Amino acid sequence: MTFRIVGAAVAAGVVLSAASLAMWPDSVRMYEYTYYSDASKTTQVGFSFDQCINGHVVPGQAHGTATAYYTRHVIGQCPGYLY
Repeated sequence: MTFRIVGAAVAAGVVLSAASLAMWPDSVRMYEYTYYSDASKTTQVGFSFDQCINGHVVPGQAHGTATAYYTRHVIGQCPGYLY
């Protein structure tokens, strides 16, 4: 249930952040990762989000289990180092 709520929030964020991607064309994209139990990608076992720290994209901590089977979606961008 929690994963579905987070997924809906991420989907809404993707729509809003897509417009902002055009504002900083030299920036680095950040992603939301959804992890699955196997290659069929039917059972979600975890998720994580990239973070922008001091202008650099940093992988976020995985919630649940991180696996080699995942999908990723753009959730925003990191504009690079800010002076």
